[in-house]
Amino acid sequence: MVTPAQIRIKEAHSKEWEEYKQRILEIEEIFDPKLREEPETIKAFFDDPQAIVLVAEIGTNVVGCLYAAPIESNLFLRGLGPTKEYKTFSDFLKRDSNFGKCNTMYESSLAVLSRYEGRGIGTALDRELARVAKDDGYKFITAHNAPDASLHIAEKLGWKKVEECKNWFGTGEDYCYMRLEL
Repeated sequence: MVTPAQIRIKEAHSKEWEEYKQRILEIEEIFDPKLREEPETIKAFFDDPQAIVLVAEIGTNVVGCLYAAPIESNLFLRGLGPTKEYKTFSDFLKRDSNFGKCNTMYESSLAVLSRYEGRGIGTALDRELARVAKDDGYKFITAHNAPDASLHIAEKLGWKKVEECKNWFGTGEDYCYMRLEL
């Protein structure tokens, strides 16, 4: 059994990309192929000084990761989509009432290896993101959550539903756009 004391959350930076690359790509495998981040995209998060990249480790094993960046970031202008309602993902984020205020961090991805789910790792990653984002002067974090454990974690931590997104990126699942006030 994993205890919270065994989970170490750390910020990762550009110089550590090669060290973490393979383990993070393995973690990304939990996602529907339509939602998996490409290696170049993940590396862009590592390289962006405004982005926050967190890794969860137990011993020497990387068991989870999270990437976030300001909603105005060029990382989100990479043309994701199209969805039925929006030409690109950046079009969706531009609808956020905080877009342009430079006060909101968007959590692009939070993933935990399947064999470590349900052990508080996702919660620990989300809490550390909230701490780091608040320390960096952000007032909100937003994310899209699947109707699974990530939605439960978000609600438990105080996230509020902003809007429902039908058939998110053609996955057949309805995701919720969520906001956490810091």
